[in-house]
Amino acid sequence: METQIAGEQGWKLDPLNATFLTGIPILAAIGMVWYTMNYGVSSVELGIFGFMYIACGLSITAGYHRLFSHRTHKATWPLRLFYALFGAGAFQNSAIKWCSDHRRHHLVTDSEEDPYSVVKGFFWAHIGWVMVSQEEAVVEKVDDLQNDPILAFQDRHIFLLGFLVGMILPGVAGWYFLGGVAGFLGGFIWGGLFRIVIVHHATFLINSAAHTWGTQPYSTANTSKDSPLLSLFTYGEGYHNFHHTFQADYRNGHKWHHWDPTKWWIRGFSFIKVT
Repeated sequence: METQIAGEQGWKLDPLNATFLTGIPILAAIGMVWYTMNYGVSSVELGIFGFMYIACGLSITAGYHRLFSHRTHKATWPLRLFYALFGAGAFQNSAIKWCSDHRRHHLVTDSEEDPYSVVKGFFWAHIGWVMVSQEEAVVEKVDDLQNDPILAFQDRHIFLLGFLVGMILPGVAGWYFLGGVAGFLGGFIWGGLFRIVIVHHATFLINSAAHTWGTQPYSTANTSKDSPLLSLFTYGEGYHNFHHTFQADYRNGHKWHHWDPTKWWIRGFSFIKVT
């Protein structure tokens, strides 16, 4: 049974999302302490975490965000497949649903229809909107994505792909490099559970902090802000005022010295004709 949490707006707690978003950090914290006390932490666990952090994080920023949502560049099918698989492993829903929400956010920023408007509060924009189920899940303005067979397949099998790529794959990597059940658990905890939490909140900070703190050098039409500090933790997504003003630009940090690993990733693949 869903629990009413904001009767005035008709929002109800989504048991699955709320349990996942609160349970995974708890499991990650307990697992990391237990594993470290019993087995220690080597460069292998940290390496698995690092690979999954980069692969899943860039699949959100370069894939879900700049490619699929805004069409700032093109990508060949192997790279789109990479984004679909590791984007699923980020556990932020399918690209089709994610981009539908994001395109609506840009169309109606800060309004009542904005799915994660910071006007409704920092917590709402950061994570609250994901933890509730509203009257009806709206998927619109994504016909181009629904016609992509890779993204259509991902959308149909999002939970299975997320589980296999986001949890089982790092566990298997740990088993391969470290051996045994302990190795599997090391990869699962560090590259799976802990990494999910970190990548989640890197994304969530853009919806909340990047609409709260920073400067507005390009536009004051909405609450988006530029924050070089935030860019350090969000793969370069912190130059958010620039992004809201120039949505078709594949860069968020448009100056050469702006920390934006996502733009370097996209530009790097362009040299080998993958983007």
